[in-house]
Amino acid sequence: MRVLLWASVILLTATTAAQARPLVMHANAVLPDPAPTTPVARWTNATGRTTTSLVADGATLRGWSYDGSDPTAPTIVFFNANGMLLDDGDEMYRMIAKQGPPVVVFDYRGFGFSSGRADVPAMQRDAVRIVDSVVQSPGRASVVVYGFSLGAAMAGFVAARRPVAGLILAAPSASAREFIKRSRAPLLIVHGASDADVPIAQGREVFAASESPHKRFVAIAGARHADAVNSPESFAAVRTFVASLRGAAQ
Repeated sequence: MRVLLWASVILLTATTAAQARPLVMHANAVLPDPAPTTPVARWTNATGRTTTSLVADGATLRGWSYDGSDPTAPTIVFFNANGMLLDDGDEMYRMIAKQGPPVVVFDYRGFGFSSGRADVPAMQRDAVRIVDSVVQSPGRASVVVYGFSLGAAMAGFVAARRPVAGLILAAPSASAREFIKRSRAPLLIVHGASDADVPIAQGREVFAASESPHKRFVAIAGARHADAVNSPESFAAVRTFVASLRGAAQ
């Protein structure tokens, strides 16, 4: 899995961490040009994984749905970092699903297996449509939105507009705080203490902006950008968070 490549194209800030001025989220300048794609022939079912698709605004969004180790757990809808493709993340999505929850994840429009033109406002609208479609699926009324880096802004955008069981952000930039202010869903933020791409101070800024009565910040010592989403500490934090949601619902 090419985790080290994801960090190179996801910065959403125009200044250093000291000032942390977020760019406007619908500035398509943050997107790689051209957007990386994957041959659709590789979009296949596999053990524990099935294909899923959604047509939205002239684009076909293609994703994978993973069986969780606990089918009664809330479903995680995962939003990738900028430049991160579905086909690259298969191992990581499976590890998240091993923590209990089923996982649903799509390539952004114009990326990977999905058709259409890469466009941030359209990607935000797609994120809401994806969550709506998952909620309407049998047995999946309870949804946790989980975003990594750029995906944190997508997950926050959804949480500001839809009721969700929980919100997980991995290595969010300061720009995500504008969405976080509009959601009181239980919140988990995971950030690497040695993240040189999106410094941990920005994750703490997002955390401080949240008015959720149930929130937790996990700093992973010595961890870099991708470790916030793909490390034993990250997986353990997700497992604990999802278990806490189930306990609160009982």
